[in-house]
Amino acid sequence: MSWSYKKTDRTEVHMNFVAPEGADLLNREVLFPLAQVQAPDYAATIAATIKQMQNFIQPAELTGNATLNLTINAQVTAGARLHLKLSADATARTLTLGTGFDAAAENIVVPANTTLFAAFEYDGTSFLPCSFDEVELGALAARMTAVEADIVALEGSEVLSPAYGATLAVTIEKKETFLQPAELTGNATINLTIGEAVPVGAKLHLKLDADATDRTVTLGTGFDAGLASIVVAATKVAFVTFTYNGTAFVPAYSVPATA
Repeated sequence: MSWSYKKTDRTEVHMNFVAPEGADLLNREVLFPLAQVQAPDYAATIAATIKQMQNFIQPAELTGNATLNLTINAQVTAGARLHLKLSADATARTLTLGTGFDAAAENIVVPANTTLFAAFEYDGTSFLPCSFDEVELGALAARMTAVEADIVALEGSEVLSPAYGATLAVTIEKKETFLQPAELTGNATINLTIGEAVPVGAKLHLKLDADATDRTVTLGTGFDAGLASIVVAATKVAFVTFTYNGTAFVPAYSVPATA
């Protein structure tokens, strides 16, 4: 198969194509592979007309849930592509895939403040998902959130300096924590709440100051029983480092610090 035309300078241009095999394909017409970009405003129902072989639909930021309905022009042939770019505002938004999409295609959940991309291909009747036909995007979004939390936990360290109290409730959220309560003017118990994103191997560095009297610090929730308490001698400072084993913080040694 060949195609030719003459340019304005009278130069002839020729293009050759290989004819497809198969009797049912020999007389088939195909659409020229042009592309079109559409950027419709946000609306609860977004209508788009598909006329080319490469189609880019990039709606304005989703400020609510939406339904995308396609009108597929008769000239579009099988193999046409549809590329979606979807952005959500500060709330997770759901895009319902309506007219023109395969009925089995999952709706798309766009997490808050996130942009998602999705691709579809035309089978001659409707557009089928190419990239997430077996992936539940809601679960993927949840996993992305969990990964982001893991990254936050792995970044840097934190210094916590709570006021003295008979019971100190402390939340651990980072890979490395420096816990430095105010001077102990009485005995105390430290209870930890350990964030889900805190990794195994995380470090907790405990610094304890006693006033003019010996003070006992009981290690409660979140600590391994290997070191039940620490006695801090009067006017002295005790330092103890702990490592997280996935369940509790384990002390570097099991002898209470007394000086």
